[in-house]
Amino acid sequence: MNVKERLREIMKILNMKQYQFGESINISGPTISDWLKKPNVNPSLESLIRISEVHNINLNWLLLGEGSMFKEENSRGDIEEIIKIPIFRINREDILKDNNDFINIDRALLKESGPYEGYHIDSSRWKPWIEKGDVLIITKEKSLAKWEGEIGIIKKDKRVDLRRIFEAEDKKWLMELGGGKPEVYNDGNVLGRVILLIRQIKETKDEEYN
Repeated sequence: MNVKERLREIMKILNMKQYQFGESINISGPTISDWLKKPNVNPSLESLIRISEVHNINLNWLLLGEGSMFKEENSRGDIEEIIKIPIFRINREDILKDNNDFINIDRALLKESGPYEGYHIDSSRWKPWIEKGDVLIITKEKSLAKWEGEIGIIKKDKRVDLRRIFEAEDKKWLMELGGGKPEVYNDGNVLGRVILLIRQIKETKDEEYN
């Protein structure tokens, strides 16, 4: 079952026609029809998030077909929506590696829209701001307005760096975490902005990676 089929399933369960479903999420009926019938037309992530919020749909189910259709309450009575996020490695040479791993995060912790990616940091060069072993969750959405003081992950060739993002003179700039000469922000180099840092307390010495 793909996203289009899951949308049909939602409308069936809710007993809503296409135009009714469209009105509920402020999307036109013809657009809903295009989503369902045209193979190259798909709803945006923003639209899927709106569907999730308006109709209490589990976004993980809507995107990936995992879990139950509707959000479920936990023991505290809160709604949990678990997002499966791919994890990559930045090794001690600051080179990006595919880790073929995932991490499950409650979307309530993410605050901002995705799509999301995670990066496991094996390098020590960004201490004390970023520690070896940290996992950084980023949003790849680059159109949001507030950047001041946030950390971006940038990629040049095979190497990856972390830079502080700030705005001045109506431009966005990137600066090394420890200071230095800023450079003008290049959208093509920025993989995304850090929105969550996960730090595990370790009792044993960190394992060295190749």
